[in-house]
Amino acid sequence: MKRKLIIGISLILFAIYTICGIDNVDSAKPVKLRISSKSNMKEALESIHGQLKLKRPFTFTILLRLMQVKKIKPGLYEISPSENNWRIVRKLMSGNQTPVNFVINNIVLKEDLAGKIAANLEIDSATVMDKLNDANFCRDLGYTTENILCLFLPNTYQMYWNINWDQFIQRMEKENRIFWTDERLEKAKALKLSKEEIYTLASLVQKEYYKKSERKTIAGVIYNRLNKGMALQIDATCIYATRDFTARRVNETHLHFASPYNTYMKTGLPPGPICIPEIGTIDDALNLESHPFLFYCAKPDLSGYHEFSTNFTAHIHTARQYQKTLNKKGIH
Repeated sequence: MKRKLIIGISLILFAIYTICGIDNVDSAKPVKLRISSKSNMKEALESIHGQLKLKRPFTFTILLRLMQVKKIKPGLYEISPSENNWRIVRKLMSGNQTPVNFVINNIVLKEDLAGKIAANLEIDSATVMDKLNDANFCRDLGYTTENILCLFLPNTYQMYWNINWDQFIQRMEKENRIFWTDERLEKAKALKLSKEEIYTLASLVQKEYYKKSERKTIAGVIYNRLNKGMALQIDATCIYATRDFTARRVNETHLHFASPYNTYMKTGLPPGPICIPEIGTIDDALNLESHPFLFYCAKPDLSGYHEFSTNFTAHIHTARQYQKTLNKKGIH
């Protein structure tokens, strides 16, 4: 009887220690635990022990057996150092994930978007690239492989780490519909441009402006040239076409590079955006400034502002002064 009592008390104490014991995570700050959607129970346990560095892994395993846990829900969980075994197991069983703040910004290429998605979500970059380069997939969404980036709007989106690709795209479509209000669509219609063309125009402005106060003016120049059938001659499109993103200055190689994105060699807008523009830039493209300017060039004082002109002679004069400044500073 005495032996059974001792065993019983020991089991009770063990259970109390296991379930209610103090911190079990060997870390001074919260740990982000990721359980893959493809994990079986064994692989999930390996992830837990590998990522959490539990102080008492044996008691954690015993608790899983006592609770008859057969499956751990995938996702990203933030585990606090103060959480005991019981709270950790309950969190993993319930799927009480920590949302991810997924930020879309500073995107130029599809590869940039794919890399950002893969770095923050469970979706791998290869899947993203395969989809964005799939003509049928893009067509079903109402886009082409060239303008598919028009679907994505810069913002911070809260979502779960283990969101799948279909769910992710559905979220992006929803956000796109929310953004393109009737008012914005009417403004695009008044300019006789589609929302994809507005987005593409905005991407050109995004890469050309330095001062926000000039965005509407630059958009107006591009729009004027479009309406006159003039080549847009946007330096940023040549950089995009050549992928020479480290270039500090556009040269003859850039200007003569054969590409549908080279707006020195092709008239009209490029087939798709050359970046994901800021929301403010898209709105400035929709509210572009009405004026007679057909040219703009960075001011020779390198202030970041541009000189706008209505004739080629004045434009060339400014351009030559600007080039002289670059030469003096050794910018080639």
